[in-house]
Amino acid sequence: TYKYLIDSLQVTEEEIRLNLANAYYHVQDTANATTAYQGLTSSPQPEISSKAYQQLGIIANQQMKPEQAMKDFRNALKADPNNEQARYNYEMVKKKWDQSVKSKNDKGMKDKQQKDKQDNKKDEPSEFAKRLKAQADQLVAERKYDEAVLLMAEGVTKDRTVSHYSDYVDRIT
Repeated sequence: TYKYLIDSLQVTEEEIRLNLANAYYHVQDTANATTAYQGLTSSPQPEISSKAYQQLGIIANQQMKPEQAMKDFRNALKADPNNEQARYNYEMVKKKWDQSVKSKNDKGMKDKQQKDKQDNKKDEPSEFAKRLKAQADQLVAERKYDEAVLLMAEGVTKDRTVSHYSDYVDRIT
């Protein structure tokens, strides 16, 4: 009916075009709905523009595009700050997005911590590094801090596991 009004009877009211877009959305024709809503986003009527952006945000969210959905909901609110449905939708998508990002970050941190633990086990000081540390301890006991630091620095060039004692070297410098 709306298509007939627009195509055959040349009705140009934006409310009718919005109803056509809503009808497309209702019958799950998101391609035509998206095109119709996009054509309404530049409407001089803030309520029409806001509703069009809101519907684009809903479609983007359904298509698992949360960044685009948030952008569309923000545009809906810019067009009409009183659009409470767009505000609610934005807040819900943003909350879900933030939780998703936090979850990914937490998983990444756990993976990194586990890898670091494994790497630390692999990098336990060698016997050479342990002997070098004992020599450095002796120099520190004699208050020869610069010599101890130099000894450890030279040791790192020969055996990378000496770097396990980097905190120790930082403390004596």
